[in-house]
Amino acid sequence: MANDLAEVKLWLQAMLMDTGSKSWDSGTLDNSIRLALIDLSQANGAALTLKDLDSAAATTVAALDKGILLIGAAAYALHSRAVDLAEKAGAGAQPQVDLAVFAASQEALFRNMLDNRRKKGFQTSSSAPQSTWEWDEEDAEESTANPD
Repeated sequence: MANDLAEVKLWLQAMLMDTGSKSWDSGTLDNSIRLALIDLSQANGAALTLKDLDSAAATTVAALDKGILLIGAAAYALHSRAVDLAEKAGAGAQPQVDLAVFAASQEALFRNMLDNRRKKGFQTSSSAPQSTWEWDEEDAEESTANPD
């Protein structure tokens, strides 16, 4: 799977069936990848980087998370394209509505994958996600002795 921005963009263009860059420009794809990376970082609980995106020197996205990144980037790119087409064609144009519906389905899939990633992080974490409760024997005795 992709290890830098150029490779991720190639995979994303293939997913979007736009290998000739006719529908999505480079800036839109970069921003879509950036937004998906931000969401993935939040799900992982740590800032993630993709080599060459925003001058990052290395990729810190785990191999298993790169598919999630691509689905999210596709969802953001599809939303962007749907808005762009709607602005050009005016309200009520069916292709834009269809694209928006597909974008929403991709986003729902992305959010589901992020939730699963977040849960996996909790399951494999060596520390509990909540703070530990300190039991103070003296406070416990006082609270049971004086119920007021």
